[in-house]
Amino acid sequence: MVEEADLTFVGDGETYLNRVYSTVYPLEVEIPEVAREWLSINVKDKYLEITTQRNSSISPRSTVITLKVPGRSTTMQIKQSGLPTRKLPITSAVASSEQPDGPASWTIDGDYVSMWHSRYSTNSTQGQNHTISFSLEPGAENLDMIVLYPRTEPRKSNGRWGQYLIYVKGDGTDTNSTVPGNDDIWKENSLGSVDSEGYKLMYKGDETPYFALPHVSSIVLPVSVKNPTNVKIVIKGENYLDPNAGASVGGFAALAEIELFGKIN
Repeated sequence: MVEEADLTFVGDGETYLNRVYSTVYPLEVEIPEVAREWLSINVKDKYLEITTQRNSSISPRSTVITLKVPGRSTTMQIKQSGLPTRKLPITSAVASSEQPDGPASWTIDGDYVSMWHSRYSTNSTQGQNHTISFSLEPGAENLDMIVLYPRTEPRKSNGRWGQYLIYVKGDGTDTNSTVPGNDDIWKENSLGSVDSEGYKLMYKGDETPYFALPHVSSIVLPVSVKNPTNVKIVIKGENYLDPNAGASVGGFAALAEIELFGKIN
């Protein structure tokens, strides 16, 4: 019925004319309610004028519309890319504990095999909550996405994450605010709250039954953070013997690599 049944639009928004092939009319177009804020379609002679609004997120979006003429119907998929991103340089990584052969700095070395591991030999921190913090190079305009890479050994699971919290420092992060997300995870910490170090809790994650190979987490923050300076992640290690506690495997913490991205406005 249409020339193109699967269309992808750029994140900045655009208009496209899609040819209609039908000998019967009228043509009706049904757009799902959730897509109407960013997608509009007008029937113009033998064309569909399809317009997408600018996608303000780095996450892509899509919908399926229905086209109807008397005695027949078909569907068309409309997809739109998210805004392009730039990788934000990280200057340092510091953890609450680390193994001599698994320092925090290995999470920003560009090697997806080497990893940070919390202390498990002398003065082990097993069963504690673990923290790893990152400093960004000055000049980052905004932080929108965090990509986390787990340890890569397929038969070694100690330190794989269960529940975790992501805190960020930047413009406006020194005051409490409403941040959307699942606040039922690790309930004693509230999304949008500011901790004693001036970090705002921006995201709660739950990777149980464990942050496992080959799973990589790409986390789009619910709210863009302007002029970010620091990121802090707290991994739950407490009560690791309780299978329902959401703690990391063995009560340890490990991470192979982290990457930070900001959208290009």
